Amino acid sequence: MKFLTSLSFFIFATLSTLHAQKIPGEVESTWPGIHFQVVEVSAIPGNRLIVVVRVVATAQAPKNGTLIGTQPPIPPDATPRQIADGLFSPIPFSLEPSVMIDEKTKQEYPALKPGPDDNYLPGERLFSLHPLQAEKMAVLFTAPPPQFDSEGHPVKQTVSIILPKAKGPISKITIPLPLPTPGPATH
Repeated sequence: MKFLTSLSFFIFATLSTLHAQKIPGEVESTWPGIHFQVVEVSAIPGNRLIVVVRVVATAQAPKNGTLIGTQPPIPPDATPRQIADGLFSPIPFSLEPSVMIDEKTKQEYPALKPGPDDNYLPGERLFSLHPLQAEKMAVLFTAPPPQFDSEGHPVKQTVSIILPKAKGPISKITIPLPLPTPGPATH
């Protein structure tokens, strides 16, 4: 039994340490104990990039949970009817105000709204996280034009991403080459 208790403590301590450490592509948020991690960047049709962001509650996050969203203040003169109607209900957190910056050219790319046929992770959500929990969201950007060396070979491109509620940018994110645009069909 003592062995199982020790093993359980070791696993918990390891997970807590892993979740509390900063990883490349990670930034603290203004929510205590909540971090944003860029976990994937993929080229998608339409000369766009999809960036998958994991919202992580570290071991230092409040034990009673953190609302990932915005709780509007309820004014003292609010009527019970206004409250019951949801006038002051929490608002989902959105990645739409995000901006991507090409680190070489300094060109800024605002987040794009998903198209009607896009079926990706949501970029706007309302949820609660307790310590060591995480949820994923996604944000779309126009892909920067590829850059080439003197021999015409594509070079590694990096960007920084500024997310809403982040304490700073996530930098040195390598992006893939954009997908080729389909040309006219030839027969």
